Amino acid sequence: MESSIRVSEAMRLIGSRNEIATGDVVPEFVAAETGGTQATVALAGSERPTLIYVFSPTCHWCGRNWLNVNALAGRLRQSHRIIGVSLSARRLAEYAQKARIPFPVYSVDMERPLGPDKKLFSAATPETLLVDTNGKVQRIWRGAYADLTKREMETYFGVSLPGLIPEQAGVELPLH
Repeated sequence: MESSIRVSEAMRLIGSRNEIATGDVVPEFVAAETGGTQATVALAGSERPTLIYVFSPTCHWCGRNWLNVNALAGRLRQSHRIIGVSLSARRLAEYAQKARIPFPVYSVDMERPLGPDKKLFSAATPETLLVDTNGKVQRIWRGAYADLTKREMETYFGVSLPGLIPEQAGVELPLH
């Protein structure tokens, strides 16, 4: 598709800071669906704001955060477009099934160079971005939804979140 922008080009276009920030416009980017098919992900022009949950199948805090993510997705699915972006394709389909992810999930290859200017997504996971219908980042929450972050998200979206999965729960996420 001629209008699609490769991830490396998207990085260059975002700006000079190392990580995406509130106020930046996220250009469309090419990512892989869980089955491996390449897809262009466009945020500008969406009918609803987009909530992006950035995670990794091997991230400890991402695994503990899935009750919160799934609860938030359930509450916002009518008012927001929700997508997941994994920083690794390794075992992503298995992870998505075990975590019962109720929204589309894509992977971006963080192993290959993505450009000298800026990362589209932080390498620190989990991270949640709220992007308006014009593709502009409105809010960024870094980390799992615990303590202050959990309260901020509950207040912002008017929801109640269940909290993190306890460490001793024996949950099989993350995958190693």
